[in-house]
Amino acid sequence: MNMYISKTVKASDISVNSNVPRDNYFIELYKKALKGDILCQIALIKIEGIKPFTGYEPKISEDYRSYFETQEKEGKPPMLHVYFKDDAFVMSDDYNAYFMYVEKGYKEVGCIVLGEVTGTYVLEKGKLFKLEASNQEPIYVIKKDRGDDTGVKNTDDNSLFSTSSLTTFKTHKVVPEGIYRKENNKLILGKALTAYIHNGQYHLTQIKVYEDGLIDCWELVSFEEFKKKVRQGWVVTEVPNIADINASLLGSFTATNVVNYVKPEEFIKEVKDVIDELNGKPTTSELCREAYEEYKKDPTEANKIKLKSAYEAVPQHNRIYILGDQDHKDSAIQSILYQ
Repeated sequence: MNMYISKTVKASDISVNSNVPRDNYFIELYKKALKGDILCQIALIKIEGIKPFTGYEPKISEDYRSYFETQEKEGKPPMLHVYFKDDAFVMSDDYNAYFMYVEKGYKEVGCIVLGEVTGTYVLEKGKLFKLEASNQEPIYVIKKDRGDDTGVKNTDDNSLFSTSSLTTFKTHKVVPEGIYRKENNKLILGKALTAYIHNGQYHLTQIKVYEDGLIDCWELVSFEEFKKKVRQGWVVTEVPNIADINASLLGSFTATNVVNYVKPEEFIKEVKDVIDELNGKPTTSELCREAYEEYKKDPTEANKIKLKSAYEAVPQHNRIYILGDQDHKDSAIQSILYQ
């Protein structure tokens, strides 16, 4: 959709329509969220658990009604920004959308919750994410596997989420698995990958990769230092047969008949992909999909070479997931390149 303009917004520039009751607490929460001082969550909330900040009820214009119904038909109705207080979720940023939901008889509404998501009104909730202003085109939140009339449709778990708030549109970055660290009062988002630390035994652990390029492998190191850790055998993805494995509080055991799926150098490539993903850059899998689509449209030798390069850049253990086809996996690409 190109009908909306996205722009970067400074937290200090946030203001509200003078006709709408001012909720200073919401404004401060929103500023904290934009600065990264608090995290947010997507949640599906029963409408009876959403309370307007005041009794203000706008006169909904035909233009807004038309906009709402268009968004609804396209499966992306406006989300409400709310915060939890006194056993309810308080809404003060989009009275028009709220009363359209009430008028249309919605029983549950997709919301972006600033801060804590709790209480009996919450039907489902997503992963933590950091609210960010962006110049990207909005990508709307989409709920998985629901067959009801909420106007929500299927998507991948790692989709970006965005919606309108106040007078602008935002793009929100997901925090995969809720991994982050705090530094100088700023939240630095991350994602965890599973590997071993070889320190006497093989310790099954999470390798935490952060958007600033640092990696926690029992110490915080740069990407270049991390590559050395892998090549020196500190971070391990392959264990020998009859290896002593320590799974922390779960216990320890001796592994036999070992089958390893992830090669060390391929793991390094995956970590680089995660850093790119967290910074909004295309991953090797995404670049490969683009090259595949380009080849299908124009199957020249030059595009085949480009596809081969892109395919082989993807971590080997992730190649079967490139096309998102559970049955045929990456066979369509392999048939182009190797047959």
